[in-house]
Amino acid sequence: RADRQHHRCPLRYLCLRPFGESIAAYGPAAAANPFRFSTKYTDAETGQLYYGYRYYNPSTKHWLSRDPIEEKGGLNLYEHTLNDPNNKFDSIGEISVSLELNPPSPVNIPYVWVDWPKGDGAGGTKTERGVTCLCIRGVLQCKIKVKFTVLLNRSFSKVDPKVPFSVGFVKANYEVLYGHEQRHVRSFSMVARIISGEIDGESGVCCEKANEIQAKYQEKLDASWSLEVSHRNPSSPANGEMSAALQGQFPWYEP
Repeated sequence: RADRQHHRCPLRYLCLRPFGESIAAYGPAAAANPFRFSTKYTDAETGQLYYGYRYYNPSTKHWLSRDPIEEKGGLNLYEHTLNDPNNKFDSIGEISVSLELNPPSPVNIPYVWVDWPKGDGAGGTKTERGVTCLCIRGVLQCKIKVKFTVLLNRSFSKVDPKVPFSVGFVKANYEVLYGHEQRHVRSFSMVARIISGEIDGESGVCCEKANEIQAKYQEKLDASWSLEVSHRNPSSPANGEMSAALQGQFPWYEP
């Protein structure tokens, strides 16, 4: 599989573990680009990454020097993103920003049946989302939380309102609706990660600006969701696009 991937992408193929350790590299340009995991400079001889404030060793999953903010960033002065690099961000080795997605993946995401009047839509996704910034041990730390709920309209496949639901029911219709909403969840999850990275860029901001930073990114998160609902984020599914469930998994149960 790696060889086939190499032929499709002959210049550079790089595979990294969650903490940044390289496990495969192919192609003449694989070693030429030193900016790899987390877009940070990687030393070719030691494999260590430079984050501006300190160096990081992806093999041991620890920083090589103490946290410059000391115990304010946690009791473990050498820990990387609180041992959760998939959901936490630390672009300069000084502070981490966390992202909590519920559920963490759109694959096999649960859904809820709703009773909307015919013509009010076949389905949708609602979110509970928020940005929280607090001053913890004298350091500004922020968290983004997004909870997704996929909704499917029970009336969508009724042939006649007087006929029992099961008679006019077409399961395949709901699978493509479900697939469409999965893609909204996947798209907005990507957007939330991007916003988390932008908050991480605020590292070093004093605690007095916690409310200002929180309001700024809450507004951006809400505006991004409005774009998602109207299918206008770069990764949003097209309006009316119907696709099979992600990885072919549709957790069907009777409404």
